[in-house]
Amino acid sequence: MARRVLLTFVMRVLTITLPVAVVGTGCVIPPPLQLDEPDAGVNATPVIVSAGPAPDFSFPGPIVVEHADTRRVTLTISDTDLDDTMYVRIYRDYGDPDPSNFVSSCTIPPSGEKNRSGECSASSFCNGLEPTDQADKTLEAMVADRAFLEESDPAGEGQPAFRRLPAGAQSSIRAWVMTCQAPTN
Repeated sequence: MARRVLLTFVMRVLTITLPVAVVGTGCVIPPPLQLDEPDAGVNATPVIVSAGPAPDFSFPGPIVVEHADTRRVTLTISDTDLDDTMYVRIYRDYGDPDPSNFVSSCTIPPSGEKNRSGECSASSFCNGLEPTDQADKTLEAMVADRAFLEESDPAGEGQPAFRRLPAGAQSSIRAWVMTCQAPTN
């Protein structure tokens, strides 16, 4: 009798759990460990992570720059697209009141590393300002993973002036507060 009760119990458990187990399982085929073709992946957005040398050009500033300053600002860019060349433009008071052209530009070649550094000249950061103008200015560095378009290029139509990029380009902006001062003699 005990054997019959045990058999009935086992049959009921199997009747309830077996369909659930069969429906809930399947043949799992693992993905291949190597791909026949490289994955293009997502086009990552480059980001400026730091500026130096510290403390002279560190974010968020304020930084002090002399007219015709001979120093160079070093920008460290993070981008997971290791083969992308980075294009940088630096603007002073962009859009105040109208968009203005960039005051410096540089190109940072691929290094094979996620973080790479390059230098831009600071010599023109104060160009066009009176030596007595020591008001705070906004300095913006824009990094892009494609070359900036010429202003006359119709592909850039509808984009902000002097910040026009080809379709598919990724970019970001980082800013400082800057003061220009007359050269010390």
